[in-house]
Amino acid sequence: MPLLLAFLLSLSLFSCGPRNFRVVAEYEAPSGGYRFLAKSGGVIPAGHDSASELDASLEVEIILPNQGEIIIARERGQDSTNYVARRNLAVLTRDDHLDKVLRTVLSQISLTLPEEELRESLRAMDAVSGGPKSVLCDGQTKYLRVLWVQIQ
Repeated sequence: MPLLLAFLLSLSLFSCGPRNFRVVAEYEAPSGGYRFLAKSGGVIPAGHDSASELDASLEVEIILPNQGEIIIARERGQDSTNYVARRNLAVLTRDDHLDKVLRTVLSQISLTLPEEELRESLRAMDAVSGGPKSVLCDGQTKYLRVLWVQIQ
């Protein structure tokens, strides 16, 4: 019995260490008529269930019918985090809030979304960067369709 207890204790200690992750998820915003692919990778610190924006990357590829793609990426500096939107390598906008960047991009391409769909899009994008326990899967969204999720 003492050996079993020691084994279980050591197992729990090892599982609490930092963990690397990679999450890719594709969602569809039916009212807005676009899809987006959200990709994130990073480290979940020891003792935490999810990663913070300092611990994980985030890249969102907005796929627009007949208009191509727009990439929004989180870029970390020494003291700040910025979100940068690019189309064909040209910078469209930059801000320290994902919400402002997405709203600006959608405005630039004259795409209007219902506010609920926009908020859920932002929530899904942000959740992917939190890691496997944060990502929104099928049945956890009201306004978006979850097309697929891959967790590594």
